[in-house]
Amino acid sequence: MYRAVGEDYYIVRSTGNGYRSEKRGGARIELYVLFSGRQILGVEMGEHEESQGRSGVARVLSDEYLAQFKVNIDNVVFKYKDEGSFDFDTTAEATYTQNGILEAVTIAVNAYKAYLGG
Repeated sequence: MYRAVGEDYYIVRSTGNGYRSEKRGGARIELYVLFSGRQILGVEMGEHEESQGRSGVARVLSDEYLAQFKVNIDNVVFKYKDEGSFDFDTTAEATYTQNGILEAVTIAVNAYKAYLGG
């Protein structure tokens, strides 16, 4: 976690696992999540190992897709994979990639909430 000096902004770097295959293993997805107070101000894509060859994958790696995570962290239950449903847009042909993104955002939110004390 990083804090902007003299400001109430925090950046949490987090990773999730994207598409898996027997040959490649899991594709690492790195995100930077910017917080202020109880609000996510933005999510930026870091390095990733996903193939952008399919339109669905390219869409969920885009700034437009990541903008949907600009929410108050108290108003959304962040869950990924088999933990339950979530209220974020889903895209065909990119289930593993979007689960990896949601996993990384969830980890960042939980770390930030722990830092804030709950």
